[in-house]
Amino acid sequence: MKQLIVFDETKPNHLLEYLISNNINSVFLVRGKDSFFQSGSSDYIKTACQNIKIHHFFGFNTNPKIEDVIKGLHAFNKSKAQVIIAIGGGSVIDMAKLVRIKHSSEYSVTEHLTSNSLFSSKVNLIAIPTTAGTGSESTHFSVMYIGKKKYSISSESMLANIVILKPKLTYSSLPRLTAISGLDALSQAIESLWSTNSTNTSIIYSKSAIKRIMKYLPIAIKEMDNKEARTNLLLAANESGKAINITKTTAPHAISYPFTSYFNIPHGQAVAITLPFFLSYNYMVTREDCNDSRGFKYVQNSILEIARLLGSENVKIAESILRDFIYKVGIEIDIIKLGINKEQFNSIIIPNINIERLSNNPRKLSKDWYKSLL
Repeated sequence: MKQLIVFDETKPNHLLEYLISNNINSVFLVRGKDSFFQSGSSDYIKTACQNIKIHHFFGFNTNPKIEDVIKGLHAFNKSKAQVIIAIGGGSVIDMAKLVRIKHSSEYSVTEHLTSNSLFSSKVNLIAIPTTAGTGSESTHFSVMYIGKKKYSISSESMLANIVILKPKLTYSSLPRLTAISGLDALSQAIESLWSTNSTNTSIIYSKSAIKRIMKYLPIAIKEMDNKEARTNLLLAANESGKAINITKTTAPHAISYPFTSYFNIPHGQAVAITLPFFLSYNYMVTREDCNDSRGFKYVQNSILEIARLLGSENVKIAESILRDFIYKVGIEIDIIKLGINKEQFNSIIIPNINIERLSNNPRKLSKDWYKSLL
């Protein structure tokens, strides 16, 4: 499905124009609770949705749970809205995508876990991100938790029809959230670049995102309303989303989910924990443990390119640069300091790794890889 991406600074009334031109009189608005007002989204929606009935859905878990999705599905069905608008961070947009796809299918919520290819969409989705992180507005998959177990649900019909990028809505994002969101986008871009599924197109998106984030994330943290920095971060997050929409993520994301589920570590911080390690680990790929059909030399060259984007011709130095960058933006990635001991890592993190995402990693994980990580 082709997606329309509108940069709001150049066409500020696109949402209003869309609603009028399509005779929309009722919308289902998936949004954050307090962030909806803090970000300026409330005023933006009020202006665009004049004389339109708005059905609000908010108050769900940061990491969408099956109970939240069912609740959202019932609310949407009751609303009889003509279009879904998602305005908020990655979790908000993920929730909107889940409600949309559940509504459009004859299958139950749990059946969707094994029937991804059977999805179809019957209602349009407009996604407006207010954080620069997941790039969920431009991906065809979403995350849902049943208990503490994370499931990835994917379908081409999950992709939003229209994306509106409005940098001003990200200005209120506080330094820590800005950093965590930015690191998620950085990890997505790096993982996409070394992924076994990378293409010429995804590589272009990845490289651009890495360059923007390395330059502008520290600036945006210091200057919340810096227009240039906020604009570039929002564009970088969208690029990272478009990149993983092609490639999906790899080992750092696969390992991140139990950090979030069991220890409440925010997703962007959780992926950053192992990202520097895997830069060097994947570079040490050999012919025997290479997972990429293009060969181990191709993988090494890809990671050398990442190292250059980070600022060094040497991968080990680039690993240090990346780790220092993460600490520079104020995010802790030492598991001991995060309250996780080695026994918990072995007994909780390792058994709950997302195996699907490991298959995209360019180097197979050895039996005792985690000992090197620790």
